[in-house]
Amino acid sequence: MQNEVRDKMQSTINHLHEQLKTVRTGRANAAMVENITVVYYDQHMPIKALANITTPDATTITIAPWDPNSVEPIEKALRDNPDVDLTPVSDGKTIHINVPTPTEDRREQLVKQVSSLAEDAHVALRNVRHEALKKYQNQLKEKQISQDEFDRAKKQLDELVQEFGSSVDRASEDKKQEVQTV
Repeated sequence: MQNEVRDKMQSTINHLHEQLKTVRTGRANAAMVENITVVYYDQHMPIKALANITTPDATTITIAPWDPNSVEPIEKALRDNPDVDLTPVSDGKTIHINVPTPTEDRREQLVKQVSSLAEDAHVALRNVRHEALKKYQNQLKEKQISQDEFDRAKKQLDELVQEFGSSVDRASEDKKQEVQTV
């Protein structure tokens, strides 16, 4: 059961890292736009399924659709998405996005967003611990494990929450530093 708990907690950390990649810093990153949903031939698809996304330099994202007919829908999806706040420019074949350096107010908002994502990850870790603890309590109640085994398992769960919680804190602090760096 400990391995299962560890896997769930690691999954939470991986999810947090994926979410942190989408938080915009002053630097261009393909992860900022790759999962934006585009309606293309009545299908909802992420941009990464329709185009090649590159970052030729630190302030530019280039999207090269495989089908020229998808340029307009991708451009529309980028414009209509409130989370990215980017302005796409198309030459008919490719879409270029200039990633401006965030203002001081925007950086403060991004720091709050990072804190919120970190708190969500902490809550998820505690939920995994709570689920596992309930299973152990049921095993104790049905006399499948002894009180000592229950206490040992509880201590191990607490240690896992500490370990993964500090990993969340490190990732959060790193991203906050990145966001605040001009």
